[in-house]
Amino acid sequence: MMWLDLIPAQHTLGTTLGSRSLDLPVPTDYAGVPVSEWLTLFLDYAVALAVKGNREESYRVCQAARDSVAFKTVDFVFRINVAWCGTWARAESAL
Repeated sequence: MMWLDLIPAQHTLGTTLGSRSLDLPVPTDYAGVPVSEWLTLFLDYAVALAVKGNREESYRVCQAARDSVAFKTVDFVFRINVAWCGTWARAESAL
């Protein structure tokens, strides 16, 4: 069974990397579209890939969203993990 940590770290931005601090601005929109809508688009795409049987590509989309600096709020990380679990469950039920 795969274990996913649904409780994100409290210090996702501003953490130290060695002796340097990483203080990146968190974007609120891209091309005039709020990041929350971009996340919805990416996660809908990941779920659609899973439904079509493209498990690996679906995982890559979820992983890219998780790795993005734009989606580091608690709400966004939770939504990414729920979608990732859903794509995993969909893929397992298809076996």
